[in-house]
Amino acid sequence: MVTSNDIYTTATEFLTGQLQVSHDTVAPDATLDSLGCDSLAAVELFLHLKDKFNIHVDEGKADPSLTVAQTVALFTQEIDGTTSAP
Repeated sequence: MVTSNDIYTTATEFLTGQLQVSHDTVAPDATLDSLGCDSLAAVELFLHLKDKFNIHVDEGKADPSLTVAQTVALFTQEIDGTTSAP
């Protein structure tokens, strides 16, 4: 079963690897925007998480103003079934 820690770790790896964000700056309360992510990078992160975990979260929700924790929560909520079906 995929956990929020799995999603957080994968998001962090994507941000530090693909987007070359400093590992020291990635924190749950950091916004994607503060990490240098524009709208396209936010969508890329969502697509990466969707592909990695086979979880459907509408990439239209990918917003640079989201924090890393909020991003993880969107995916966790879908796993837990606490969001409405698309």
